[in-house]
Amino acid sequence: MNIHPEDGMDYTHEIAHRLVEITGDHSYREVARRTGFHAETVRRYLQGASKQSVEFISAVVREYDADATVLLRGEAREPSEEALRMCKTSDLIGELSRRLVHMEHRVNTLADAVRAAGNHAQPAQPAQRATAMMVGVR
Repeated sequence: MNIHPEDGMDYTHEIAHRLVEITGDHSYREVARRTGFHAETVRRYLQGASKQSVEFISAVVREYDADATVLLRGEAREPSEEALRMCKTSDLIGELSRRLVHMEHRVNTLADAVRAAGNHAQPAQPAQRATAMMVGVR
């Protein structure tokens, strides 16, 4: 049972749900291959039938470039204003760079999934959309 120390609640199913969101439509075998775990173990973890091991969570975070805080807590914690004021500018720039690389990776993954699904329709360019909206064309 995955007990949260602050409230004594079992979070195995909530973590399983977030793991499924992170791993997307990958099969249990694909997740197993990427994380180094047996497919049956992956199935139990993703279905919430077993408490997820720290090693598995760590492997998912690493292999899927996931945010561990979001995976475990369901929400990202933003730094306080005081913490930001105490940081060096170089540290803030480094963190911003890391987040941009992470975002770029996620966008590329999404683009790959769209291409794989055979959706090759080109969206209208921003200027075309604005013109269409002004003249009432949809």
